[in-house]
Amino acid sequence: AASKWLNSKHENRPIYLILDILIASNLGEHSQAKLKTTILYNSMPKNVITNMLNLIMMSNETDIKTFAAKAINYLKHHTIDLDSVYYGSTFIRENFIILRFITGTLYPFVKQLEEQLMKETEEASGIIEALAQSNIYLKRFEEAYVLFNQLVDQYKHQDSRTLFLAGIS
Repeated sequence: AASKWLNSKHENRPIYLILDILIASNLGEHSQAKLKTTILYNSMPKNVITNMLNLIMMSNETDIKTFAAKAINYLKHHTIDLDSVYYGSTFIRENFIILRFITGTLYPFVKQLEEQLMKETEEASGIIEALAQSNIYLKRFEEAYVLFNQLVDQYKHQDSRTLFLAGIS
């Protein structure tokens, strides 16, 4: 049924392009997925999700070591707007942190997060969450625990995910 969507005419809106990419990938039509990823990337070249999809589509048939090397090079040479990591959804934050962890570039990202946290005056909870989660990956459990406690106590994040990650740390 999904192939009907893929073969139908529709606008090149970001959500439609993402659906095209996901459906084409699942159907094994990688050339079409790459084409749609290129269109999406050209329309939103600094977006985190767009860049992550572009990177995955460029490297989807490689082993993890080759992917990590390509990802490191990609992250060095592409400008990505990190506002969606700092202030956006947990989905974006988690996946970007995992990408940084896989590529071994999480330490420099933590430095970026710390610098952004120092500058932030209004809504720091997303940055704190990203920093806390990054610290778990880096096995800095005490620092992660302090940050998660701040999210729970000061920012009133009482959701099960935050409480679970606080417990893990």
